[in-house]
Amino acid sequence: VNIAKPNGRSVLWFGYDCPHGTVYLPFYGAATKGAPESYHSHSGTLAKFSFDVAWWPYAFINQWSENNFELINPVVLSKARRIEAKAMKLVEDWEKEASYFEHESPEG
Repeated sequence: VNIAKPNGRSVLWFGYDCPHGTVYLPFYGAATKGAPESYHSHSGTLAKFSFDVAWWPYAFINQWSENNFELINPVVLSKARRIEAKAMKLVEDWEKEASYFEHESPEG
């Protein structure tokens, strides 16, 4: 999900694997640093397992939840929503901080 915002603050909420069993994490298009290494690592592939590749935990959790979807998926979603809520709070805090510095800068 991409949320367009002014001043280089657009946020891509990205989650690997199936929407019903993923956690969406924020990535800024105008970030000054790249995503965590595990999101662009070439240590593993979809066919070669690696703890260094972020896709694998998503895939593993979704595979296991499909064994008993009715029982396991609510637990997965509950944890995902808690992580997303924390990420949303961090994004909100960052945007407040960025706005403060934007208004305090000589150009702002």
